[in-house]
Amino acid sequence: MNIRGLQEWIFNNSQEDQWWVSLDNKTLESALTLDEVQAIALSGQYQKIQVLHTSQSNMSNPPWVALEVTKKNSPNTMRMNLPALPNVQQGVYNNQSHWPPRKVHELSGIIALIIPLISSLFIWFSDNPAQVTNSLITLTIISTSFLIGIEATKIGVGSVDKYGRKRTGPAGWVVFLLLLWPIAFPSYMWYRSRYGAKNMLIAAIIILLIFLYSLDLTYR
Repeated sequence: MNIRGLQEWIFNNSQEDQWWVSLDNKTLESALTLDEVQAIALSGQYQKIQVLHTSQSNMSNPPWVALEVTKKNSPNTMRMNLPALPNVQQGVYNNQSHWPPRKVHELSGIIALIIPLISSLFIWFSDNPAQVTNSLITLTIISTSFLIGIEATKIGVGSVDKYGRKRTGPAGWVVFLLLLWPIAFPSYMWYRSRYGAKNMLIAAIIILLIFLYSLDLTYR
């Protein structure tokens, strides 16, 4: 089976394009997409490449896939020696579906950090901070929750993490943020690192303290 065959499998089984990868018997800490696995294989740097879908990592005998690449290192000549995969359905691959590399984009997380900082500045320099504070609190919580929900979906939060455990998904984090934002905000900025994103816990705590201090000055 080739790369497209595996893409058909994850499409037909409604699975994410996330695979654990073993390079010369050393497993990477973060899951990769099939496009990223193919790029590694074509580099010719490793003699033995195996992949395992993240949904199968908790099986008693995980069906690791041995990837074989010919000397020409052509994508068209790449083939895989696959063990039997459960629930594989035969069918035609939908060419309208695309499979972009799941690369981690930090922009959403950075904007989510900037929003409470900007809100704090508005409170400090407002002529009547008491009138704008409640609106800014609501706007800050809703906007950061929205951005984090989008980012969590993009980086695969809720799928199996690099430790082989399935945890809270994007919807759960959004609810957590809406209900307990001062706790959930820094918690997520740390938790995102489990899915390949940068750990922003320290920055989140600093900005949270600045935001809470601005609120304290307003209501004091």
